[in-house]
Amino acid sequence: MTESEEMYLITIARLSEDGMEGPIPLSRLAEELSVLPVSVNQMVHKMGETGILRYIPYKGVELSKKGCQVAARILRLRRLWEVFLIEKLGLSFDEADDLACCMEHITSEDVAGRLTFFLGNPVVSPQGRPIPPADGDAWAAPPQPLDTLKVGQSCVIVDVEAGEATCSFLSGEGIRPGVEIFILGISNNGTMLLKCEKYQIALDAAVVDKVFIRKIKTTHEGDSLEVMNE
Repeated sequence: MTESEEMYLITIARLSEDGMEGPIPLSRLAEELSVLPVSVNQMVHKMGETGILRYIPYKGVELSKKGCQVAARILRLRRLWEVFLIEKLGLSFDEADDLACCMEHITSEDVAGRLTFFLGNPVVSPQGRPIPPADGDAWAAPPQPLDTLKVGQSCVIVDVEAGEATCSFLSGEGIRPGVEIFILGISNNGTMLLKCEKYQIALDAAVVDKVFIRKIKTTHEGDSLEVMNE
């Protein structure tokens, strides 16, 4: 499979991951890839012949099971490299994204396994996106509001949809994308008491509504956390 074909797969996967339901319109795919619609149409039909994706006339394109498996593997590699480049080498998000985009296409499974072990088996990228498991053929469900969780559940923050001042304040308190939090308590008025890193913080219901997460679970008590696919 060519690098260009891989980019088509992960672009479709990321749009679905971000909440786009149903087939992805070819016009949207062309926009995301910065190519002409006619080029997308040609590539989609070519890839459809291999069974890696399905084209639905007048609606768009979606990944087949095989396509999901390939996309999950590539996204796993990209996000592992993002963790390494940002957290271990101190690169900026933009620098890491550009380099990880190159590394994802040339990384062997052996190197991926070693990188995963070195990083401590991370479950999310620094941007809060899930890292698909090595044996997985799908990625986590779209983000959900924080207020859908119950006491005793854990999650990874994916996004905070608030103003700059609010986001800056919350980030200083540890509420930012990529951070794992644990729900300690929920009051009758919707206020949530969270354990974030080593600290506890109470979020007013109005702020809770602005935080979006992905639930995580512990595979065995005391073991590392993994993103739940629902």
